[in-house]
Amino acid sequence: MKKKILLKIFIAIAFLMIIYACVSYVYLQNKLTVDMASPTKTVNTLGVLVVPALLIVGLFHLLLLIRVLKTISPNFFHSLYIVSLTLSGVLLLSDIMLLSDIGKEYLLWDITSQWHLLYGFTAFHIVNMLIGVIYLIKNPSSGEKLFTGSKKSNEALFISLHNISFICGLLGLAGVILSFTGLIIPGRYSIQLMIAATFLALFPFVLIAIYWITRMSKKRIKDWTDEKQLSDSGYGAMLCLAVLLPVFIIISIISLLGSGVVSLPAHFWMLYLPASFWMLLLFFLTLTIYGLTIILRNR
Repeated sequence: MKKKILLKIFIAIAFLMIIYACVSYVYLQNKLTVDMASPTKTVNTLGVLVVPALLIVGLFHLLLLIRVLKTISPNFFHSLYIVSLTLSGVLLLSDIMLLSDIGKEYLLWDITSQWHLLYGFTAFHIVNMLIGVIYLIKNPSSGEKLFTGSKKSNEALFISLHNISFICGLLGLAGVILSFTGLIIPGRYSIQLMIAATFLALFPFVLIAIYWITRMSKKRIKDWTDEKQLSDSGYGAMLCLAVLLPVFIIISIISLLGSGVVSLPAHFWMLYLPASFWMLLLFFLTLTIYGLTIILRNR
């Protein structure tokens, strides 16, 4: 009973902190204009207090993540929420950096896009927190330890791992491709955006992979997967090889054409993209196909 009361108090505090952050953003946006040559004491105080507020929100994200990992499920939407929650937690750091950049740059150029990003990220955090509260209500803690589980839960973790592999692969493909379209930011920042998109797409997958390895670490490596899982993994690897080998050949030809060996018209811009683009595209395509194969074989 005491734990439930403490949990409710923590939930209330976390939501008060995200509300405080939203109110502060609105106030700061109205005050940080060219008319204010330097931030006032009130503006500085509000900005500074946003940092611990977001850290508390981050701790709430961590609590939610621990809970969803304890009650891991092969359900695709459960895996999707793990990815979404993880990304939301990482983006809390982006909120702090964005707010810092706004304070430094509001006198130099238009920062409207940075405010839009900040509000968008905040809405994303709130949605994940609301879903998390609903999840806490529907899935009360059973007292299960985070790094132990039954055979059934290990099977659920295996499927969840590949659900997340598929989701992160799609996110990576979208991020890498959008990086060079110029739709999000100017083309001169394409490489930086691609690196950021790659990090965000890989982080949830790396996290769940480390969690899976940690839970299996007390077992012999040959016991990490059963015969069905081993068969699924082998089938996925063979399918990846069959699909990606011709893709790799095509990418190699494209890279050769784009290297200047053959003169091509300027509108064939994709041929001149850096090798890192094609390598990441191939990697995320592999992740997507492999994850999708496991998902389809366990329907």
